[in-house]
Amino acid sequence: MSKLFFSFFLLSMSWLCSCNPKAYPVETLAEADKNTRRLDLSDQNLTQLPEKVATLSRLTYIDLSNNPQLDWQDAQKTLTSLRKLNEVLLDHNATTDWAQAFKTLSQLERLKRLHLPDNNWKQLPEGITLLKEVTYLNLSYNPLKQEETWQKLAKFDQLETLLLTACSIEALPDSLPFSTKLVTLDLMSNYLIELPSNLSNFKHLRALNLSNNSFDQYPASLLQLDQKIALLMKTNGIKTVPEDVKDNKFTIFDLSGNPLTESTKQQLAEWIQADLLVIE
Repeated sequence: MSKLFFSFFLLSMSWLCSCNPKAYPVETLAEADKNTRRLDLSDQNLTQLPEKVATLSRLTYIDLSNNPQLDWQDAQKTLTSLRKLNEVLLDHNATTDWAQAFKTLSQLERLKRLHLPDNNWKQLPEGITLLKEVTYLNLSYNPLKQEETWQKLAKFDQLETLLLTACSIEALPDSLPFSTKLVTLDLMSNYLIELPSNLSNFKHLRALNLSNNSFDQYPASLLQLDQKIALLMKTNGIKTVPEDVKDNKFTIFDLSGNPLTESTKQQLAEWIQADLLVIE
């Protein structure tokens, strides 16, 4: 295996596992024992948590996706007894009592990773800012109204990973309100045509996914980044890239699926400082 391929493999797996927690092994309730750390209770139409869950004291991860009728007030005692629990998945729970759910989750002392995709939210529910200490937040596949979204996300000042894939975002605010601790920002599959000018404030940013948007020009604010990042801008409408890009450094620079001119492809091969360059 070449050094370049191995580097790409590690970067790809790191990105995959960051954005897809199910890439790691999980156990069902039938398989679970006192050593279980990751439990899958998704798609079971639960109204109450099984009694056995309270005995899994080493649990760090629980998937409660697609259990919209779960009684969160009843679940509170069980979940708060799980002292090591730091990651909760709540995909596909559109009819959940979110006010009670967030109240319960706010009492989990170690909760840092929260997954809330595909809940058909047009706005973030009241009470979500009770969880402002989380470092990982996945809100993908919710058709969010942007102005209200930005106001609430501004309160999450510990965020290191924010996933907003396919949230029907047409524009970002002039000044991004996100935590400057942000390391990974995923804005794939929206309708963006430009980026805010304050992107350079995010000194810790190491991975930025802008694939499948509506960019027809390379965003000028990307040229202001000093740090080495993985940049994914696949499947946009970019034809040319400014020469100043040669002053930036990348782990991954991926413009595949863009209508790049042949001369631009040749220039990028010369200009780009990247562990992996993908332009075809």
